[in-house]
This record gives sequence, C-alpha cells and structure tokens, in this order.
Amino acid sequence: RVPAGVQQRHRRFAACDVCRRVFWEGSHWRRMRAVVDAMRAPPPGAPDVPDVAGA
Repeated sequence: RVPAGVQQRHRRFAACDVCRRVFWEGSHWRRMRAVVDAMRAPPPGAPDVPDVAGA
C-alpha cells in the first residue's frame, strides 16, 4: 500500500479508517503546511497582536 521508496524515507504513517488509504508527511504535506503557515501569518505592516490561540 505504500511505495517502497516512501517506506525507506519516512517513519510515520497514518491510515484512514474510512477509505483505508495510507498517508505520510511527504512533499505535498510540506507544501500545504507552507500555505497554511503563510495564511496564518500576519500581513506585512500589521500591528503586533498577542496570539490568543494558546490562551
């Protein structure tokens, strides 16, 4: 279910109980993480506001 090269490069995998697909933190995950991080970042020139997510 997981390509051999992927098994050699990654240690953590997750399987979906519904669709039975296997997922790992590969290149798509890294690109999507960068998109999410950029969306969460304050816009340039925005005032410094405390992070309330951890409060």
